[in-house]
Amino acid sequence: MVSNELLKKFVEQISESGFPLEHWASSLLRKEGWIVRTNYYYIDSDDKKPREMDIVAYKLKRLDRFNVKTVLLISCKKSKSSVWGFLRRSFPEYGNQINLFPAMIVSKYPPVNYALKWGWQREFCDFMAGHGLSSWFGVPQHDVFAHQQIPLEKGKLHDSDMHSATMQLIKAQAYEISDRHNVENREIKQFNLISLTEGEFVAFDFNDGADVEAIEIPEQVSMTSYKIDNCDQDSRVIYLTKRKFEEDVSRFTQLHELNAEFFINKENEFRNEAVFDWHKLAVHSEEFISNLERYIWDCARHHRVLPDTPLKLSVKISVESHNPIVEISSSRSEILDVARSSDVKKRIYRDIQFFWGHEGHIEINTIKIS
Repeated sequence: MVSNELLKKFVEQISESGFPLEHWASSLLRKEGWIVRTNYYYIDSDDKKPREMDIVAYKLKRLDRFNVKTVLLISCKKSKSSVWGFLRRSFPEYGNQINLFPAMIVSKYPPVNYALKWGWQREFCDFMAGHGLSSWFGVPQHDVFAHQQIPLEKGKLHDSDMHSATMQLIKAQAYEISDRHNVENREIKQFNLISLTEGEFVAFDFNDGADVEAIEIPEQVSMTSYKIDNCDQDSRVIYLTKRKFEEDVSRFTQLHELNAEFFINKENEFRNEAVFDWHKLAVHSEEFISNLERYIWDCARHHRVLPDTPLKLSVKISVESHNPIVEISSSRSEILDVARSSDVKKRIYRDIQFFWGHEGHIEINTIKIS
């Protein structure tokens, strides 16, 4: 039997670990409406072994045609014996090689992918900064070029916990974004890397000379670039003290709502006159054609008009003048009769409105082929 004295000792040992911080943060996020997963594992890109991510939290917003998921990857560390130090300097006026506006987004929704053209990451960050999240997404004021854990009493400088937390976040994100990890169709994920620490932060600002100024800070945003599987991974890591995390937890919900707003705006950009733009028409044409051909087959089976011999069926969509044109060709008159039915016409109007936002007239032609 374990004595009460020993049990008390066990509690003290657990209390000195990072687990109470992990539980506290998870509880806070759940109260804010986040779905929280612990004991979550990813595959380390270096040694290909499973590693644990302390907290994975997400919110999902279901929209008419796609979903937006905001993901928080959170590392939890307790720093009782040292202060976390961030060595900072100004970014160079010329020759800066760091991506200052990483967006960390993965999308399988074609209209949004179409709208995310060159420079969209800066546009995304500017949108967030302009809606109250400038401390996270605004133009970075400092280049954090090194991390150091500074002992409160005796000991040497080191960066083991800070490095471990940063690499844990970067590798977990790389695993989530990689093609090996499934992403639902019509879903957009936006990732945020949070290093949460029960301890204090100090910034060491280096000027152009040899002077260094030290100031206490509650948070620090750092841009990182790391090559994983021969691909550059640009990331933004938000370091927060426990006190600052508690103050900012509602801002993560604000971020989620802004994510949805940003991608709705991007979808609207795509759907504006989309059916009259050949490039936009091509975005959904394959899916539209496949769906319509399958629907015509289903209707033919329902009405029992499928012939015993093989037949040809093809669908094309194009635009001439002010109306989209859907051309349905088949080698059998029975199939063309199905294609002229009100059910098929309703499906064509519905799908074109769904894919391209067009609610006007549609010309539907049926053609007999040999």
